[in-house]
Amino acid sequence: MKRQLKLTVALLVITLLLGVACEYGGYHIARTFQEDLLSVAISLSDKDWGSALNRTQSIHEAWQQKSRIVQLWINHTDIDDVTAGLIDLRSALLSQDFSAALSACGQCVENFGHLHHRDAFTLRNIL
Repeated sequence: MKRQLKLTVALLVITLLLGVACEYGGYHIARTFQEDLLSVAISLSDKDWGSALNRTQSIHEAWQQKSRIVQLWINHTDIDDVTAGLIDLRSALLSQDFSAALSACGQCVENFGHLHHRDAFTLRNIL
């Protein structure tokens, strides 16, 4: 009985530590990409389409690598939303549609924010 109690407590601690680590990882990844998207918005405001497109493509490539790791603890739908948002942003930049590009950039920032918020390590998400 004592052994089962120790095992249960140890597994609970491990679960809590993994939850905190995943939340921190998701938060860090989301914040990094949101900051990177700020440089795209700045390029957009300067009407520097080439720089905005290059930055978006590098963000997309980095996201493709990170998403393989992130999919271990984040819903697949949220990952798809981020990917689709980046594709929409790239399309708007290619067509040089300022309004669509600015809207897509904002949507990308929001999608990255949802990665952390929807899967935050809260009691509601655990239960």
